[in-house]
Amino acid sequence: MAIKPIEKTNRRLLIKAIFISFLILISAIFGFFIKKKSQDIPSVLGEVEKKNDLIVDSVDKAKKIGGEVLGETASFVQDLTSKAASTASDLIYQNTIGKLINQIDKLPQDQQERVKEQICH
Repeated sequence: MAIKPIEKTNRRLLIKAIFISFLILISAIFGFFIKKKSQDIPSVLGEVEKKNDLIVDSVDKAKKIGGEVLGETASFVQDLTSKAASTASDLIYQNTIGKLINQIDKLPQDQQERVKEQICH
């Protein structure tokens, strides 16, 4: 009996998760450099400009999106491993214990009783 392959993963979801993670990483890097440069830029009146709220908001939104992406990815991986474990346990049962029980059922009744006694004790 050939092993049935696990259902194909949804590659689009995986590609989307990687792409969003890449965008978050790039925005965090650019945000770091922009934030560092904007801290010491004097304004027209000679005062140091305050932090750019747009950058802070962007970083906060990127963190939020990153958390959602990680949550979605974790859920996807958990579902995939659960399905794989279930398939593997069914396959192991069918090819080991299931076949053994089928062979025991083919024995005469008195031999079946002896096997049951030996297994149970």
